[in-house]
Amino acid sequence: MGASTFTAAIISILGIFLVDEFALTRAQLGLVVAVNTILAGLVSPMAGKFVDRAGGGMSLLVLLQISSLSFVLIALSPGLGVLLVAAGVGGVAQALANPATNKVIAYRYQPARRADITGIKQSGVQFAIFFGGLSLPSLAEWLGWRWAVGVVVALTLLVAVWLEVARKGVSSGRGGSGSSATSALSGAVPWLAGYGFLLGFSGSASFFLPLFAEEELGQSVRVGGFALALAGLAAIVGRVLWARFAERGGRYRITLAILAALAVVGMLAFRIADTSLLFLWVGALLMGAGSSSWNSVGMLAVIDSSEATDTGAASGWVLLGFLIGLGAGPPIYGLTYDATSSYDTMWAVAAVFAALALLVMVGWGAVERNRTA
Repeated sequence: MGASTFTAAIISILGIFLVDEFALTRAQLGLVVAVNTILAGLVSPMAGKFVDRAGGGMSLLVLLQISSLSFVLIALSPGLGVLLVAAGVGGVAQALANPATNKVIAYRYQPARRADITGIKQSGVQFAIFFGGLSLPSLAEWLGWRWAVGVVVALTLLVAVWLEVARKGVSSGRGGSGSSATSALSGAVPWLAGYGFLLGFSGSASFFLPLFAEEELGQSVRVGGFALALAGLAAIVGRVLWARFAERGGRYRITLAILAALAVVGMLAFRIADTSLLFLWVGALLMGAGSSSWNSVGMLAVIDSSEATDTGAASGWVLLGFLIGLGAGPPIYGLTYDATSSYDTMWAVAAVFAALALLVMVGWGAVERNRTA
């Protein structure tokens, strides 16, 4: 999970180095992330069907190999063009991640254990952000940013070797049906996809968090990295605990509504962080516990509401909504900064989209109550 999404994390954490070396605007930097996440979203339904046929274990191995290629392209990049190619390659890896891991969970774990396992596997994304936010800025200052990315390549390849050895003889759901669009879009999936789009658009503001701390608040690159790491740490804990909370009694809607509300407050805290640095840390914690934690609850809802043979495809449709939102946000947010030389508009827009995600959960609850009345 961490490797699949780390392409965008590298661009975010090392953004100040890339801006300086390639003379990028904030909109261009946001475009790199947009290519990564939007392509991941568009590919996700197909990736889900691939996972249902190939199995979770094989899909994870392919994911790690594709991620490694993306990191290599970043490390060797001469400019924006190759960064965009690297982002696209990383998007394919990202599209495979949740369908593959959800498939493994659906086949290997009983329902009673799925909440904890899903929370732990989803926290892998945030652990990678936490680790990267703490380590990459220092490595970049010490070795240079290209060699810092080279270290990431080496670690990813080591994990791929370990997985190839560990997966021998382990069943992970190969030979599923590759769900049809009709069955995958039944029930909870459209609501989760719509919610994911809105909260993804809101949460994509986190991409600019290090630059916000450095440029608007006058902090160092290490402080900017630590702010993102703090959000990642909060999400590591949040993804495990929120998944466990949501599973008890099937409280998916109320949990997702709470997460959206936390995101609203977090974005507003960033909006006033220029008055006190305390609000930077409050915002980072709330963003991590809110918009960055929804995936574990959303993916657990997908696993519980779909057949094991169709888990990959159902995951893909939910991710289509989420990743389109996650990718659409950064270039738009970047344009607002380029036009105003301020991040104030970005945080306000992010708060509005999180509030809309909250309303989606309210609407879903109302429809379900009317249906069962």
